[in-house]
Amino acid sequence: MERHNIPGGYATSFVRGRFEFEVSLHQMPGLGAGPLRQVFDGMDVTRKLEFVEEHDLYRTVVPRGSRRPLPADWQGIVDAIEDAFPGNRARVETFLELTREVGNWQVVARADPNKPQEMTE
Repeated sequence: MERHNIPGGYATSFVRGRFEFEVSLHQMPGLGAGPLRQVFDGMDVTRKLEFVEEHDLYRTVVPRGSRRPLPADWQGIVDAIEDAFPGNRARVETFLELTREVGNWQVVARADPNKPQEMTE
């Protein structure tokens, strides 16, 4: 997780124009019982570190607009987006389902083909 072309890995920042972007790893969704948790369990990481649960996944800030937190759970994200943009629930649910599937397939693609894997949601 710390690969980068400059010292500091993900704990670095960069500047574009008058804006500085801090690019460190902030959150890792899926540590509950999801596939990412299985990967970390297999590497013995979860026994060695204390993970802190974050209830808000992201906070969006729109110029001349509102600031909206997105919860760190799938249904909460759907509800928050539907609240902000009514009438889009089905589209958001479809998009998030695709996002979950892509995430699961990324884990499968990285798995050792000689080791049996279990998939959970």
